Amino acid sequence: MALKQYKKTVLLAEAALDALCIFAAGWFASRFSFAAGEEPFRAHINERLGYIIVFVMAWWMAASDQRLFSSRRGESIRTQLFHIFKAAAIALIFSGFLVIFFTQRRIDPNFLLAFGACAFVGLALCRVLVRVCLWMIRRKGFNYRQILFIGANERANQLLVHMIGEGEHGYQLAGVLDDDPTRMRFFAPHEAPYLG
Repeated sequence: MALKQYKKTVLLAEAALDALCIFAAGWFASRFSFAAGEEPFRAHINERLGYIIVFVMAWWMAASDQRLFSSRRGESIRTQLFHIFKAAAIALIFSGFLVIFFTQRRIDPNFLLAFGACAFVGLALCRVLVRVCLWMIRRKGFNYRQILFIGANERANQLLVHMIGEGEHGYQLAGVLDDDPTRMRFFAPHEAPYLG
């Protein structure tokens, strides 16, 4: 029950942080597309607020579809950045379509371009920073998951080396199950306990 509550708290924190990044991107994009003298800046940003809110909701759906709210310990930063870019592009297109379809209002292309770029950069930076912080925490022995290997051979050892690495993925070996205890020689460098 506590683990379920912890996961829900982490999910809400990630969603809130994403929303904060998107609103900041909306502010920066509005600043970029704002021409002094046309209207007050507050009115300029208020005009785009509806689109930003729709984008936040579209981002949450696209990010869920790309599994950005689930634990992806073994995934590289490059792969995660690709999924962030894909989710941001989907959210940008979907929210633009919704706003144009339901309000019949044209979205300023300068704002749209600046907003898309700022949103992607902000979301990517936040998520990479969170990931680096998690790596540091896991290297100190916190926030880890225990794994059990069934069967010992050279390929299993290579997989274990990849999973454990320098500790950034947060996996610790609980032990090995194998019908032949002599195969434990493959896991000798890891001092893996033989569990039968």
